[in-house]
Amino acid sequence: MKKNKLNIFINLTFLLLFGIFYSCGTNNSKSIVAEQKVDYFSRIILIEPSNGNFTYITDQDTQGFSPQWCNKKQKIAFISDKNKQNELWIYDTNTKDFKMVNSNNQNVLNFAWAPNSKEIAIEVEKKENESNILLYSLNENSILPITRYDQKAKLGSWSPDSKWLIYNVDNKIYKSNPRGVDEILLIDNGMNPLWSTNSEYIAFSIKDNNKMKLQVYIIDKDRVVEIDNGTGNIKGFDWAYNGNKLLYISDRENNDEIYHYDIKTKKTTRLTNNRVNEDNVVWSEKNKKILFTSEVHGKADIYLMDGNGSSQKIILNSPDDFATLDW
Repeated sequence: MKKNKLNIFINLTFLLLFGIFYSCGTNNSKSIVAEQKVDYFSRIILIEPSNGNFTYITDQDTQGFSPQWCNKKQKIAFISDKNKQNELWIYDTNTKDFKMVNSNNQNVLNFAWAPNSKEIAIEVEKKENESNILLYSLNENSILPITRYDQKAKLGSWSPDSKWLIYNVDNKIYKSNPRGVDEILLIDNGMNPLWSTNSEYIAFSIKDNNKMKLQVYIIDKDRVVEIDNGTGNIKGFDWAYNGNKLLYISDRENNDEIYHYDIKTKKTTRLTNNRVNEDNVVWSEKNKKILFTSEVHGKADIYLMDGNGSSQKIILNSPDDFATLDW
């Protein structure tokens, strides 16, 4: 009897300690990082969705744009004009330290964290005889060119295993191994490629009759499937955690609404229904929640809803606009 009581006590203690550890270890992953627009000024803020409280990552002395969490949820990268030029900065949420990435004194346009959280692909303004997509290693604090010097490329995204990078050159989609020499043509006509989280698909947009349509390249079958065959423009999209669901914005009903497409069932579902614009859609890690902005109250406020569009609620109401959400 005493042994059973001891075992129960040990198990309860373990569960309690595990709960404390888990809640502390995943605290950052529940936080939302966002770009707050105050008139013509942008800054980076960190929001707690449970209570709407927020803290400023950047202040009003410098502009901050396009924040992104790394996969491990310990660091936030963003673009800043602190030194009178757009540069990539990294903020450590544990130490509260900032680090500027030396991108060869080139103006930073875009970037993408590698899923391993150890590298960042950076798109910079093209200069003659210089690569405009670079590889930054956090461990080595080094910069390597990825794309050829004689081409102007537009950054896409990483493969889930961090071994490949996809990007545009002249509306063609290529994949490249960032530390190697291979550059492989995947799609003859497409823009804004986004690799699915299960490695099976690449979503991209294509201009057709002055409309931006959404298509998916099925990698193992080497073929393309059109997702939205409506008359609207595609404004943005994001893959779900398991890679079988695609979230996107379309104005097919005269304003920007959120839609959901299931790759397996080929079913499209409209998730928001109003007369204002939604934007900046992003899935949670386990497909349970969707974060987005809506102009239902005149400004782009932050909202949260379930993966099927239900249980919509406002996270942060403000007289200012929000953009580029990540969590």
